[in-house]
Amino acid sequence: MTAALQVSGLHHGYFNRGQYTEILQDISFSVPKGSFVCIVGPSGAGKTTLFNLLARFMPVQQGTILLDGSADNAQRDKLGYMLQKDLLFPWRTILDNVLLGLDIHRRRDRRHIERAHEYLRRYGLEGYAHAYPNQLSGGMRQRAALIRTLMVEPSLILLDEPFSALDYQTRLLLENELLEINRREHRTMMLVTHDIGEAISLADRVIVLSHRPAHVKAIHEIRLTISGTRTPWEARKAPEYHTYFDILWQELGLQMEMAGGMSASGRETENRDQQSLQATNFQ
Repeated sequence: MTAALQVSGLHHGYFNRGQYTEILQDISFSVPKGSFVCIVGPSGAGKTTLFNLLARFMPVQQGTILLDGSADNAQRDKLGYMLQKDLLFPWRTILDNVLLGLDIHRRRDRRHIERAHEYLRRYGLEGYAHAYPNQLSGGMRQRAALIRTLMVEPSLILLDEPFSALDYQTRLLLENELLEINRREHRTMMLVTHDIGEAISLADRVIVLSHRPAHVKAIHEIRLTISGTRTPWEARKAPEYHTYFDILWQELGLQMEMAGGMSASGRETENRDQQSLQATNFQ
């Protein structure tokens, strides 16, 4: 399968008072076109730094990043980047917010406005085109931020824990929408998450980063036995789910405990999440 993204020998760090601190160490991986890849690792490992390098927000110190086979910075226009905060402008309507990227590139036209209205209908915001962000719930605001990302038609979407502040049921619904976009529109997606269950239920491939300086500790191809359409709920019922969870827990959980980033209650959190799922109508 053709790679949408190829990262080879990536190093990154900074100097502070003459002392060099390395954040990323020899990072190499590929992301096939149309795939969904999750990145997990301890807090402070450098996951957001990695995304900032992929998005060309920071210069590459050592190594190569190829987007669609090219290292040209002009390829940055093919990237969509969704952050933890929705960053909607409070003085713009929801319609104007989702068209922001097109306005910046002076590409707003009738076709794009019609497409924006179609996305708003599809993701439950049809009646809110002329509302303002303070009139929407957190989940609705994140839907608007997702639509804004999709409107620029990126070939690769970077998602830096965009649902971490939402309640569990809302996260599940938005996770399902990501899977639908990945499946229906063949968008390549990369998601940073601290949630092992989220990574397994969404990803075709999970990349595990070590504690800082981060290197690729493992790459797992996720193969789940699911009858019918894959959803986060169906993925969690797959017989392979807990096997993958145990592998990732051993690779990630122990090092996070040592780094102070995860308590021994991680298993209890997963059990609580399973109980929440039982109360969620996912149809």
